[in-house]
Amino acid sequence: MLTAGSQQNGSRRRYNREMEIPLTIMQAPADAPRGVGPYVVDFGDQTGVGLTAREVGELLESERNRHIRIYKIHQAYPDGRMELVGVSHARFGLEDCFIFYRSNAADSRADFEALGRAARQTPPPCRARVHLSELPGAATPHVVAILYPAEYADEMSAWLSGIGYDGGDLVDAGVSHAGGYLEAQPIVADRLQLWGTQDGTLAQHGAHQHTQAAAS
Repeated sequence: MLTAGSQQNGSRRRYNREMEIPLTIMQAPADAPRGVGPYVVDFGDQTGVGLTAREVGELLESERNRHIRIYKIHQAYPDGRMELVGVSHARFGLEDCFIFYRSNAADSRADFEALGRAARQTPPPCRARVHLSELPGAATPHVVAILYPAEYADEMSAWLSGIGYDGGDLVDAGVSHAGGYLEAQPIVADRLQLWGTQDGTLAQHGAHQHTQAAAS
């Protein structure tokens, strides 16, 4: 079981902006299995360290794991302490997004094409649907929307920064915006399906298929 570490400088309570779960410092047992992923899972009688989002998702498919506590590693220290952010089970069933708005169709098309080229060169961490679409009645109606599993929010943000993507005059992001975008019934002019390096989908679909036209 995870144990809370000492707080020498008083209580440190910071919050995951979207889930509003406190960030805390904890110490995992020295004999805990360790992988390369960013998640820690507390089963109650044992702890798994370094699980991937895919592995956590598979655990949550079983009813016997309804009690587990899930954390994401925010910072790891040489002495074994870790700053962990609690993650809700529900987050593994949600869709997140980045939506890049333009006032004209030509600029939005250029954004879409640039993202496709970048993804072929450097694939994203997880599968993602990309839409080039129009939102009727919106002030900036032409958009590129990237829709992806919510548990990869940090990784997708880092990926977009890493490839230097600068699409859109305005940008929205977050689970609520993903739902709002789909509810607005966008007129989709073009689509891409991206496969990911961390969720196993790129390996499943072949390294030569970084992107492909999506059916939906």
